[in-house]
This record gives sequence, C-alpha cells and structure tokens, in this order.
Amino acid sequence: MLRFTSLRVDVHSHVLPGLDNGPLALESSVRMAQVLANAGIRKVIATPHIMKGYYENSVARIQEVCRELQSELRYRRIELQLEAAAEYYAEPELLDRVQGGEPLLTFGRKGHQPYLLFETGILDEPPQLEALIRSLLQRHIRPVLAHPERYRYLQKNFNRTIELFRMGVFFQLDWASFHARENPEVRQLAERLVDYRMVSFVGTNVHHESQLAYLWESERQPYFRLMTDIGLVNNELGT
Repeated sequence: MLRFTSLRVDVHSHVLPGLDNGPLALESSVRMAQVLANAGIRKVIATPHIMKGYYENSVARIQEVCRELQSELRYRRIELQLEAAAEYYAEPELLDRVQGGEPLLTFGRKGHQPYLLFETGILDEPPQLEALIRSLLQRHIRPVLAHPERYRYLQKNFNRTIELFRMGVFFQLDWASFHARENPEVRQLAERLVDYRMVSFVGTNVHHESQLAYLWESERQPYFRLMTDIGLVNNELGT
C-alpha cells in the first residue's frame, strides 16, 4: 500500500454518503475512508456541497451523516478522524446567510478564526464575490476558495487572483491538479500559484473510489513536492 509522504489532513473531501455527487452508500464511504487512512491521512474534513436547487443540505443534516460515518469507522476500527464542514457555492443565498449571522459549517483549530470553504462557477466570477469575502471577514471567518486553478476567469486574469489573495482569500488547490494528464490550463495556474507562494491548502476533492488512484501520481509531481516543502496549513489542523 502506497503512503503519502507529508500530508496528514485532507481539507476537501466528498466522503459523506447520500448528500451530493459523492458516494451514494455508506459502504462506499467506508472504503474511501479506509484507503485514505491506509495512505497516511489521519483526518478528513468532509465538505459536501451546499448549492441552492441542487444540494440543499442543512448544517444539521450534514452533521448527522458525519456522525453516522464516524460511528461506522469506529466500529470497523478504521483510524481516521472525521470532521463536518461544507463546500458552499458562492450565490446570493450564501451571502444572505453570512450577512444574516446564520450558523455556518466551518473548519479549523479551536481558539483560532475558522475557515469557510466555498466555490464559484467555472466560467465567470460571481457578481457578489467581493461582498461575500468582506462579509465573511467581518464575521471573523477566513474565506477559502476551493480549486481556484479550475476557474476560467482566473486562468485568463492572474492579476485578479492576486487581488483576491490580497483581500484575504486563502487558496485550496486540488490534489489532482498536478497530475500529468490534467488540463494544461488548470495545471499551469496551479503551478503559478505555487511559484507565487499563494497556496495555503491542498485537498483530495475525491467524490468516488475511482479517483483515489490519481492521488499518488499527483503527489510525485515536482510542483506538488515544492508546494508541500514550502508549507501548507493542512497538517496544522490535525489533533
């Protein structure tokens, strides 16, 4: 069994069953968890989608499913910590929740400002993006943009990426973005973000068991190694 060389905490994973486009059944989630645990991951932050009209998951429902999987992992004696968070879609409803002071699924260390993982559409920057960032920061929540390397509006405008970073946005790259078979535009932006020391997190973003095979080859890529050598926040979130 191959093991990851440096990372022990996965901050972006669709491992919870039946909530989004990840695994449908508990047994599939257990198998995914077992592979990650065998590879050296000690903690997974589960981040099911929250998106109006598609994945209208509530905080309570995500936490309930997380507890169910935690119980199953303990029963199977799989040594993997599991924490519930979410991958929010940047839409007007999220801005309303943030500005309205509603409870949000965040992650981080106790005693520190929490992080909130969010994504946008692939093609265009959402008009409410800056308002969302400001509103999160006003609530002392640190915004984490999931897989910025995949957004066409950032691939075409690296200066905008720098502007978001300077506003206080943390960047989380996808593990597989360094894979040799990845789309060249995705990989190029991922590598450029590493060059500019603008990466704080990396996440597997796995949805299904079949995706796990790509992780080891990605980890062997030079820029993946450079990214982890420079330093990431991931392992600081372990116990």
